[in-house]
Amino acid sequence: MSNAVERRSLLIEENADAAVPMLAVEKRSIEGEGEREYIVGYAARFGVRSLLLGDFYERIDPAAFSIVSERRGRKKKLETRALFNHDSNYPLARYPRTLSLTVDKVGLRYEFPVPDSTYGRDLANNIRDGIVLGSSFAFTVAPGGDAWAIEDGQSVRTIRSVDSLLDVGPCTYPAYGDGGLEVAQRSLEQFRQQREAVVAKRVRSAAKAAEFRNFLRSHGR
Repeated sequence: MSNAVERRSLLIEENADAAVPMLAVEKRSIEGEGEREYIVGYAARFGVRSLLLGDFYERIDPAAFSIVSERRGRKKKLETRALFNHDSNYPLARYPRTLSLTVDKVGLRYEFPVPDSTYGRDLANNIRDGIVLGSSFAFTVAPGGDAWAIEDGQSVRTIRSVDSLLDVGPCTYPAYGDGGLEVAQRSLEQFRQQREAVVAKRVRSAAKAAEFRNFLRSHGR
């Protein structure tokens, strides 16, 4: 399967745990620098089923971002940027210089100082005013890094391993599905073909078993 870039945005629910804000502006005292503001958010949240993405749902496995949590054994160099709305015209920070990435029990957390620019200050104000509510991330899935299952009659994709993390950051429209869904659709089609092959094999086996039982009955056995 192609490792083309996919983009997802985290849906911020109104009844989300206030003790764990999904996106916020925090003031911190930095020794020698005085007070400074930081934008802090979660680009992804573990175990939360997405909105319906066409004809399937999606969730992120807690092990998906091992490329972030594995410090010394990291196979790929992280060069993640913080961007507003995935737009390279609005750079906010870069890992590991000014962008911090961590994985905790909630999800993939990021933070960076508010850029000393007009759009940086405007973004911080919009977050404080509740105009910008969500976060998003752009990624590629490692080969074999997703798994499919049927839950309550619906196809559900679990992302188990992210191969590269291109960008994270605040976004204006926090709806989980955002882009690159054709990649997931190809993976879904493979899953369906595999399921159909398994079902067909079981049907053939059942038919052969029934045929054998009929043979035995017809010969008085």
